[in-house]
Amino acid sequence: MNARARIHAMLPILDSPAEADAREKELDRLLNSVTNELTGPPSTQPLIVSRFDVAIEPAPDEEQVLTIGAIAEDGSPVALLLDEETRVKVARWLSPGEKP
Repeated sequence: MNARARIHAMLPILDSPAEADAREKELDRLLNSVTNELTGPPSTQPLIVSRFDVAIEPAPDEEQVLTIGAIAEDGSPVALLLDEETRVKVARWLSPGEKP
């Protein structure tokens, strides 16, 4: 569950249903605004990763998502999040003699 989902899940606990709905809409507006401010407009160019630095395995009690820390060609940090299904698919691609 991401941070946005956690915050949204807490809203009904903190407020009445009507207040929670209003706060949720305002929260979405603010989060979208900040996200757009930080990331800028969507790019039509592919993000090219030139360096992989770290792979972080999830704890057994966490959602099973492998996080790979990487650096894009422009120097910006990149996090690749691979769930179990995607990890299997990538492993097949990288296996010698296997075809995608």
